[in-house]
Amino acid sequence: MYKYQFRVLELGYGQKELLIEFEDKGKEILSTFLESDVSAFKNYVFEAIGKVLSGNSEYEELNGNVCGVEINKDMTQIYDNLAEDGMGNWCEIETQELRELVDIWCNELKRFKEQQK
Repeated sequence: MYKYQFRVLELGYGQKELLIEFEDKGKEILSTFLESDVSAFKNYVFEAIGKVLSGNSEYEELNGNVCGVEINKDMTQIYDNLAEDGMGNWCEIETQELRELVDIWCNELKRFKEQQK
């Protein structure tokens, strides 16, 4: 499992945003994917990863606000769709590990939002 930490960004006027930062700076696009695309489209992300891990699909592709994701049974590639070359600072992660990180992120984000009420 990748080493990570959560950080709260103070935006001003009492607004705060939860961030996830990975120790490996090469995984910055993974942070972007979780913060931007998973937060906005978590049901689609869970469904696509679930289809592949369960064997109901060999391959799924997602395109969110920032990232493109190619999900295969063993490995998943995450790309920066906004980069000039369409890939940018991309990374590869084990699909099962990505599923676990999506779960962790969604649970932590839910807790964070409940605390902000």
